[in-house]
Amino acid sequence: MSSPEVEKDIRALPLPDQVVAIEKAIEDALQGRSVKLFSETHMAATYALPKALGKGVRCRVTPDSAGQGWQIAFSPK
Repeated sequence: MSSPEVEKDIRALPLPDQVVAIEKAIEDALQGRSVKLFSETHMAATYALPKALGKGVRCRVTPDSAGQGWQIAFSPK
């Protein structure tokens, strides 16, 4: 039985804290948990893809439904 996806809004955080949240989400995915982050910065979304790939975690970046940021979804392979 898989654990439910965790969603976290990191839009209010400064970029360095968003990077920390991305790193934590990748570690969570390595432990078998799916995590979806919401960020308003393109830089955070761009940072997430190669970091996840390097750790063997699936990462998908899509525009959020409100069109004002990005959904960054991490899941285990």
